[in-house]
Amino acid sequence: MLKLDQARLTTSTVSHTMAQQLPHELDELILKNLRGDMISLKACSLVCHRFASISQQLLFDDVVLDFLASAYLVHASHSIGPQRFKTLLESSPHISELIHSLDIFPNTFRLQTLDDILLPSLPLLVNLRSIGLVTDYWPRPISWPGLSLDMQRALSTAFHSKNIGNIRLRCVFEVPLSLLAECSTLEGLSLNSITFLPEDISKVSEGLWEAPPLKQCPRLKSLHLRISNPTFRNLLTWLMVQNCTLDISMLLQLSISIFNDRFDYSNVDKLLRLVAKSLEVLCFSPLVPESQLSDLNAEMPGPLPLSLLSRLRIFRLRVVDERRSRAPQTTLRPSFFKDLVLNVINQLNPSQGIEELSIKLHWFEEPEGGLHDRDTFLWSALDKTLAAFPTLRLMTVIILQSETDLHPEIVEEIQNGFPLLHSQSILRVEAISTQSGF
Repeated sequence: MLKLDQARLTTSTVSHTMAQQLPHELDELILKNLRGDMISLKACSLVCHRFASISQQLLFDDVVLDFLASAYLVHASHSIGPQRFKTLLESSPHISELIHSLDIFPNTFRLQTLDDILLPSLPLLVNLRSIGLVTDYWPRPISWPGLSLDMQRALSTAFHSKNIGNIRLRCVFEVPLSLLAECSTLEGLSLNSITFLPEDISKVSEGLWEAPPLKQCPRLKSLHLRISNPTFRNLLTWLMVQNCTLDISMLLQLSISIFNDRFDYSNVDKLLRLVAKSLEVLCFSPLVPESQLSDLNAEMPGPLPLSLLSRLRIFRLRVVDERRSRAPQTTLRPSFFKDLVLNVINQLNPSQGIEELSIKLHWFEEPEGGLHDRDTFLWSALDKTLAAFPTLRLMTVIILQSETDLHPEIVEEIQNGFPLLHSQSILRVEAISTQSGF
């Protein structure tokens, strides 16, 4: 029994000695692999003092503050309740310095709770780098003027703090341009289903917009847009006025998703020309109007100035119909793939230095149960086009389907459609079950 106790003591001593000898940087690298695994990180924070600090940094680095979770059980798996958030900041003030990213999901039926939680909490987040105000059309979107004046000032102060580099707005209506114009350190901006304050747009159109005094104008590096045609036009008009403080001349990444049937693609053309000298990554998702699914005479989007993007390295094309799940019996016309994919890809120049290209699309089955191969003969044309790009090192075909596991026959059919790229080990086929994003 004594020998057994001595052996346990020796093992414990050796383990403790080895843990002490491990460099702190190695502990950090190991625990970073648990990023996003809240349960494991919470357990690690209780192991020892060495793990506690690193685990807390990872736990609170990115916070999702969900005012909907208690009422609708939305996002509850990866978010924190508002009252719990406020209590944590009060009981453990050091946590406020660990928060670098904050996404706010307000309950639009109970906006007073925003004031109760955020007014005392936001000033404590001195190291905040990224902030988002995110709602959905369900239960209902939020209107900026609908917030209390104190809440508007508190959010504006947070958005305009000297450390903020990324801003995300989704389903927020009547956003004042000053909210974006005064972010002096802004580098990344995501606008999803938003509108601008009509008074500000009128001032821009009439040449009466007054830019705020800034020592440093924000220079965007990343811009994500999923907005309606009028909002896109208003944003572009503001970006093109001489006194606009939002500088996109050095933009590196641009994502454009179109969900309006009557979208004016000439606005996309203008925006691409503004960023032609700097853009390196372009994600483009044109709408597939219902009329274009079967109408042989329907017009496709006009040509885009992709050949002018001299620094373009990564191009991602998303061609899916988001209404497909509601009308799965709809049959695509034979030239669908050619019109929406080949016409876009053919606008690229092999001398541009394209390194990565991906196409995300639906995979359909014939009514008889066979695979939809009506368009696959056109893939050979795309295969020959892309094989002429000397710098291309990865071509990914992303299939949108209900299951994330691809059937072998689908993979084989796609590989047969791209013989040149497949033989060069450039082709990759993936499946994904979500329609959003790239």
